[in-house]
Amino acid sequence: MTKSEANSRPGSPRKGDDEFPKFGFWGALSPADQEGLRQLATVRNFADESMIINQDDEPRFVMVILRGCVKVIARDTTGYQAILALRDSGDIVGEMASIDGVPRSATVQAIGNVRALIVRSSDFRIYTRSHPDASDVLQRCISARLREADRHRTTATRPVAKRLAAVLLDLAERHGQPDGDGAIVIDLPLSQDDLAGLLSVSRRTVSRVMENWRRDEIVLTGRRSIVIKDPDRL
Repeated sequence: MTKSEANSRPGSPRKGDDEFPKFGFWGALSPADQEGLRQLATVRNFADESMIINQDDEPRFVMVILRGCVKVIARDTTGYQAILALRDSGDIVGEMASIDGVPRSATVQAIGNVRALIVRSSDFRIYTRSHPDASDVLQRCISARLREADRHRTTATRPVAKRLAAVLLDLAERHGQPDGDGAIVIDLPLSQDDLAGLLSVSRRTVSRVMENWRRDEIVLTGRRSIVIKDPDRL
C-alpha cells in the first residue's frame, strides 16, 4: 500500500470544511447523492508534485477533486511518458481501476496544491450500486472522456503550433486570470515538459514554438508560469 493510500481512511467531513465545486462529476450529482458520497469519504490535501496514484498499483481508492488540478501520466517500458489528461475541480479520478479491479493504468500527480475527497474503492462500488442516478452520472463522465480521447487522436496530425495554441487557450479558459492589460495569466504551474507530454511531442519542439511566440510578444513564460499577452493572435 502506498503512503497516500495508507492515509486515506474513510470518514465524514463536516459540511462547512470545504467549498465544494459546482461542476464536473461532483456538480452533476444531486444533493442527496453528494451527501451520500461525503458520508463515505475523507478529505485530504496533497502538496504540489505529490504522486497521488502510482501506475501499476492496486486500486484502493477513488478521488473527487475539490480544489486544484492533477495530471494523469502514462509511462511505457522505455521510460517515455505522456500526459493523458488534466483533471480539475469537480472531476473524479481513479474510477476505472476501482470499478474493474485491475492495476492502475496511469500515475496521477498534483499540479499545485490539491484538496480532494477520498473514497475506498470497495465503498465506491457499493455507492454506485445503491445510487443509480450517481451511477448514470459516472457513465456519462466516462463516455465524455472516451470522446475526449478520440478528439485527441484525430487532432494529432495537426501542426504542433495549432495544437499548442488550442491547449493554452483551453487552459486560459479554465485557469486563466486577467491581469488588467488584456493579458491572461494561466494560474497553473505547468512546465514545458508538461505541455510536451500533453501533445506527445518533444520538449524541444514546444520550446521552439514558445520561443517564436515570446519573440512576437504573444506569450510570456517564466518558471512554470505562462502569460498569454495577445489571445487573439494566439
